[in-house]
Amino acid sequence: MNTYLLGWLLCLYGAAVFPTPPFQVETSIRIHGSCKDNTTKEDIKKSVVYAVAASGKRQAGKSDETGHFDVRVSDSTQFLSFEVEGYHTVTVPVNFIGRIASTAAFPVYVEMSRKDSLPLSVINQLIISFSVPDSMDIDHRTASLTSTFFSVLSFRKQNNNGRHWPFYQASELRPGRYRYTASSTEGRLYFTKDLTLAPGFNFMDVRFDTPKEPSETVSQPEVLNEIVVKSLQKRFLYFDQSSYELRKETKAELDQVARFLANEPDMVAHVTGFTDHVGDKNKNLTLSEFRAKTVMNYLTQKGLRAEQIIVSWKGAVLEDSTNDSEESKIKKRRVEVQMMPK
Repeated sequence: MNTYLLGWLLCLYGAAVFPTPPFQVETSIRIHGSCKDNTTKEDIKKSVVYAVAASGKRQAGKSDETGHFDVRVSDSTQFLSFEVEGYHTVTVPVNFIGRIASTAAFPVYVEMSRKDSLPLSVINQLIISFSVPDSMDIDHRTASLTSTFFSVLSFRKQNNNGRHWPFYQASELRPGRYRYTASSTEGRLYFTKDLTLAPGFNFMDVRFDTPKEPSETVSQPEVLNEIVVKSLQKRFLYFDQSSYELRKETKAELDQVARFLANEPDMVAHVTGFTDHVGDKNKNLTLSEFRAKTVMNYLTQKGLRAEQIIVSWKGAVLEDSTNDSEESKIKKRRVEVQMMPK
């Protein structure tokens, strides 16, 4: 009888005596993009995306027949793993900065190397999803709090058919402390956030549900003088068709790069070669290599140390590959030079 009463009391008051732990609600976040062959730069079909969390590894989804994937993962995800038969698996740490809305969408593009070549190192990226009324013109700034590096991104309505861009990606950033600010074109502040950039993918969500009025004028200690600002901006060096010979104006640009880096021993130049999409892919890859190395050789002749120059080549510029206008082709025959901290 006593046993029966005890069991009845436990059923009646069990919830109060032994409360259920609060349920942790996780946000489902959209990740879309593709895996690309690091040599051909083409999308790889039959890629599989896995999300790895403390609870284990699960398949998030697969790419479609075009090579693109569109998956949802939990905000408790710690790693994203990309697997394709015949390629080295790429596993990237994941860092969610602040609260991420379930409507946010983040593009990721992962380069993969075949198993008969060396595996690639993971590139650190800051990927910001924007939800901003199209009536707002915004300048976005990402600035290091520990060095002189920063990038200024102007998202004007007229640059995207009257609409605000939905995302921003910054690659090859060093882990560390950064400050993100969104300000009006007159320099008045909409939003600011200090963040810690971790190795791998760093996802952040910025949204204004309704048009917002700016507050005080942005005042930041990392604002630099005009000469330094111009030096840190990405430079585009253009070449004649099928040529890797430096133009006169290109040499003048590189002279400025050399002078700047000579006074900034903690900075490096990322030199990346490209071609237009016309012709044989392998020949285009070789031409882009020659262009990048020609720029590197010119800078070393000006006295720069080899460790201050990081060279890569990509072959044909794939975006807007259907545009056969001569103007489009001219812009693709280039080398990009971006100064960054070591």
